[in-house]
Parts: sequence; C-alpha cells; structure tokens
Amino acid sequence: MSWRQRVNLRIGEAINAVLRRAGYILAPLKRRAEYIDAAETITAAAAAGLSVPDYVARLWKEEGVTEQVLAEMEKAGALAHCARTAEIGPGTGRYLAGTHTRVRPDQYDVYELDDAWAEHLAATYPTTRQPTDGETLSGTPDSSCGLVAAHNVFVYLKPLVAFRYFLEMVRVCAPGGYIVFDFFPDEAVTEEILLEWLAFPERYQVLLSRQRVLEFFARRGCHPVHSFDNRCYRGTAHYIVFRRDPVDGASTTGN
Repeated sequence: MSWRQRVNLRIGEAINAVLRRAGYILAPLKRRAEYIDAAETITAAAAAGLSVPDYVARLWKEEGVTEQVLAEMEKAGALAHCARTAEIGPGTGRYLAGTHTRVRPDQYDVYELDDAWAEHLAATYPTTRQPTDGETLSGTPDSSCGLVAAHNVFVYLKPLVAFRYFLEMVRVCAPGGYIVFDFFPDEAVTEEILLEWLAFPERYQVLLSRQRVLEFFARRGCHPVHSFDNRCYRGTAHYIVFRRDPVDGASTTGN
C-alpha cells in the first residue's frame, strides 16, 4: 500500500471510530486525488498498455525513480539472490516487480494492508501474503530473509510504529542479510521544505532522526553499507541500506 492509501485509510478509521458510536459508518469515496484504487488503477493501466508499476510511475510523474532506487540497492549488494525476502507495504508493486526479478527468492513475503492490492500482487507475482497487523512481521521466521525492504512507508508512519517495525526487520533478517528503507531525516528538513509542505493540504510527513535510526540498528548488529536520497512526493526521502553482521559459519544471503 502506498503512503497515499495509508493516509486515507488512517483518516477513515479515525472518523469511523467516532461515527460508529452513533450507529453510522463512512464509506470511502472512489475518486480522490490522493487515493489509488486497485480495480480502477489496474483497468487504467491495461487501457494504457502499461504495467501497473509503469502506469503509476507515469501518473505520479515519477518515471525512472524506481529504477534509480533499485540501481542503488544493487550497487550496495542488497539484491543478491537469497532464499527469502520480505517487503512491507508493497502496494501497487512498483518496487516488488524489480526486486523479485533481480533477487529471485524462493519465497517473497508480502505485508500489505489493502486486500485488493494484495490480491493483485498474489495474482501477478509469486508472492506469499502474510498476516498483516500494521506493525509486525509475524508470518516470517527469525533470521530467515536475505533482504527486508520497505519503500515510501516510514515517511508517514508514527515513530513508535516505525521503530516497532525496525525491531521486526532486524529479527527476520538473516546474518549477512540486508535491510533497506527510506524516511524523512529530521536533520535534512529545512524551513524551505517545511514551507513547501505546508502549502499543500496533506499532513502525512513524519520526521525521524537519522542519528537515532543509525544507533538503533547498530546496537542490534546492523550497520549501514550505503545511503542515498530519492524523490518522494513533494520531498526527498533518505534511503539507508543496512547489513546485519554475519556470524561465523552463517550464510550471508539467508539461504
């Protein structure tokens, strides 16, 4: 699920929590600038003769962004073949498609809240949808994944939820495996950026301290091997590629 979908989902849940007390429920509107409906998007992509990832990239004017991120991940060694991979919030599959092609895992665990998108991913790619509670990777065993990734997810999640996921990413990452994600680092957000964000109605952006993120992972045996910035809807997100420390005799790819 993209951050746009999640923002609308969270808002809808909050409103419905209040309305239910009075015996009402708010039905989602189909046509919103920020909401990407699975059925409508898949139909539109087919009509345009494009894959869903390519169609969404064109719709959001982000052509080439996915390829740039995957190229940086490959440069860091994070896209080597491994037995198992996990992705949080793959949504439309923009990053899943390229990751699966390069990594060729035996199992690709997907944690996606949106049922329609999860069903589309399962029908399009050889993925395994795991039970998704919004903060854990409960369906994935300890130390089983050579790659654990999330794209455009931690730019909007509450900090405590993000760090809960970080714990889970470390737990399921195999020794020598990679953890990849992006976020908005507090240290890099200038007043100019803040004013640009304030010029628009969305208030999804969450800032995390880059230093705190680095220290959090370092205490758990994960160290950065690469980092880069990437465009993320009216802003620039910061990616960090962590590698979990190998242990003597352990596989470095989660096999």
